[in-house]
Amino acid sequence: MKRGAWGLVIAMALTCSVAANAETVKGGSGGIMQEAGVATAASKGYCNLRITASLKTHTPGVHSTPDLHGTPEYKLLLKIDGKDVPLPATLRQEETEMRRLADAEVGAGMLYSFYNNVPIPAGRHEIVLAIPADKVVVEREITLAEGSSNTLSFEPEYRWAPGKERLRFYGTTSYKEGIKGFTVVLNGKAL
Repeated sequence: MKRGAWGLVIAMALTCSVAANAETVKGGSGGIMQEAGVATAASKGYCNLRITASLKTHTPGVHSTPDLHGTPEYKLLLKIDGKDVPLPATLRQEETEMRRLADAEVGAGMLYSFYNNVPIPAGRHEIVLAIPADKVVVEREITLAEGSSNTLSFEPEYRWAPGKERLRFYGTTSYKEGIKGFTVVLNGKAL
């Protein structure tokens, strides 16, 4: 009985934490950071930040309950220092064949490519990325040098595929099981 009660307390704490972080991302505080468009030399005190993310979801209508996966309403929300950063997406249907032994994106689904290029003041910044449809929130801090051109990438971490054989300490993940988080990469280095 005690284990069940502790499990419930931990589950509620995690849910509250994710909900609070998602609310932070949803909240409209701080305005919107504008897109730079074409990368240009940064103004004094600023640098360029190119933001990219690519992920795959199942096609719409796979599940009996309505969901946003595979539709244009499926969004990646990004805040930098409390300001909304638009991440426009291109969406296309994709069927991928196995390229390596444990390929998480094998099969038919919808591929999302998110991109933006923004001028940003040099210095330290708090980054919050969320996918409300999957209840995923990732927070990181980055430091950018004045006049630099930087690339911030978000690489999806998919959930484990049930019933798949686990290879050593690694396992088989699949986009069909949803996203559990992101690996944040700044200029080729994981944070």
